[in-house]
Amino acid sequence: MIITPSCSNTMISVISLIVSAAKKNMICGKADKYEYMDTISHGSYGTVYRAYDKRTGQIVALKEEFNGLSTSTLREIAILKSLPQHPAIVKIEVVRDDWDCVFIVMEHVENDLARFMAVRRQPLCPNEVKCMMKLLLEGVKFLHENGVMHRDLKPSNILINKKGELKICDFAISGAPLLTELGFDLMKKLLEYDPTKRITAEAALNHGWFKELDASSGLTQGNST
Repeated sequence: MIITPSCSNTMISVISLIVSAAKKNMICGKADKYEYMDTISHGSYGTVYRAYDKRTGQIVALKEEFNGLSTSTLREIAILKSLPQHPAIVKIEVVRDDWDCVFIVMEHVENDLARFMAVRRQPLCPNEVKCMMKLLLEGVKFLHENGVMHRDLKPSNILINKKGELKICDFAISGAPLLTELGFDLMKKLLEYDPTKRITAEAALNHGWFKELDASSGLTQGNST
């Protein structure tokens, strides 16, 4: 049997479809776990599915990674698993590893703010804006209180459900702050809105953060130059 290039490509495509379908059944269609519903999004690193959790009766989002867990995904899992539950932060339900693909079971939220605003025909009323801002700021405050900086807050990373509740997602580039309390204090004084109240260069050099830095590094201003 002679296999031409076009025939070979067709066979590869068919095999890929079969493997993809098999994985989909394995991941999302286990009788005692999840029932595949549809595909939410597809990217270069993986696919996000919508599925029905037969045990809880909840709709969940399954995030599949093609080549195992990336560093950014591991960081996201570690951060979300370390945080107490909060209504403004998306929840990770469970992490599974079936076959050669890794996927994460996450709380399903119907829309993100970017898509929500793109399809909305009327502008938000002031009360809606206030409610959304309050939820968003409460979520950010919660993250900061737990030592997490999101670093990538934008409409596509803010989910919104049918009740109008916001949930922050995508912690792939988030991390713990590198500054101590003294560092934050100095930064706050350097970024003071009122120029007359902003810290001077002399006062900044005498700030406790520099003394803290010298103590931790074993350096002094004299021998570090």
